[in-house]
Amino acid sequence: MYLTVTPPGGTAPFTATFTGGSILPFVFFNGETYTISMSTGYNNVTFAYWKDNGSTNPTRSVTLAGNETVIAIYNPG
Repeated sequence: MYLTVTPPGGTAPFTATFTGGSILPFVFFNGETYTISMSTGYNNVTFAYWKDNGSTNPTRSVTLAGNETVIAIYNPG
């Protein structure tokens, strides 16, 4: 499973892999907009939707306004 984050004004994303439920750390800045993209699946697990807005698109933009939690929901095969 992979997560990519493209910083404001960036053209290439940073990539993190999930290991034991955690990701490699990133430093984010309040008030900035980031593009987040989740992997669409791995083996029999597939991306379903974003918990906060129900979107089924695995790529989205997020503007930070203080502490933010963004949760991607996956379905087991």
